[in-house]
Amino acid sequence: MKKVLSKKQKLITSVIGAVVAVALIITVIMVSVSSCSDKTVYVERDNISVTVDIGVSVTMKLNNEYAVTSASSLLPGDAAYAKDLAGQMPFKVSFQQLLSKLEADGKLTGVKDEVVLITIESIKHEDYEKVLEIINATIKEKGYKTNVITLYIRAKEAKIIEFAEKYNISYGKAYFCNKIAKESKKLKADDLATKTLAEIYRLAKEDKTESHISSVVSNLNSSQEEIEPPKQDTSSTPSDTSSEGTPSEDTTPSDTPSDTPSDTPSDDPSQGGQSFGSDTESGWISGWY
Repeated sequence: MKKVLSKKQKLITSVIGAVVAVALIITVIMVSVSSCSDKTVYVERDNISVTVDIGVSVTMKLNNEYAVTSASSLLPGDAAYAKDLAGQMPFKVSFQQLLSKLEADGKLTGVKDEVVLITIESIKHEDYEKVLEIINATIKEKGYKTNVITLYIRAKEAKIIEFAEKYNISYGKAYFCNKIAKESKKLKADDLATKTLAEIYRLAKEDKTESHISSVVSNLNSSQEEIEPPKQDTSSTPSDTSSEGTPSEDTTPSDTPSDTPSDTPSDDPSQGGQSFGSDTESGWISGWY
């Protein structure tokens, strides 16, 4: 004989079912959030950006012709430094204007003790090389002795994005702080995040990490070059596959020796990295191999 449930029993059964369903939904959400925290965020195809960090943080967006389409500062109070840098001006002109503004306000003096961090984001390695070539030439023309650290970013780590947001710093500085701290026995990323780049360099020097900064940056840039970017969806734009595909032979500058600045000395060509400090007029760490 089939058992007939009372209204009360039906109600209890419905409540239990609802609770189980909610619990399953919460579990799915928690698993999703957990997996997202480990995600790699690729730089958008055809997107090129250059962030300059030296007391202020200014980001310039470039098009495929290396003209600046937009410029912004990380902090609202530094907006004046990004003003008038866009308007489809060539990147070199905008970069020169930014340096002049920084000089005028005393934030950039061109001396050896200064440290400038420049982060180049692009999925295409040839864009990184071209922008780096412009930066090298401009710094040389200015005659700066400033230590210039250049990072190449092809894909971003979710945890570094969160770290940057936590301390309201650029992704490049957050990335640099975390990787330098990883190489040190004493330095902590959370402590470095609140300091200037010059202070980070000084602390690294005192911690003996300074001598390894060149190889650290070279390894970071090399690891970015080895990242396989997501394949482009060619279903809607079949004609672009030849020009927009991911370069497979340009992952290291050794494939394009003509693009490598000949005026920048290397500490050890077999290990990568460049001179950082007293033996040259300008300390360069830009990840050439």
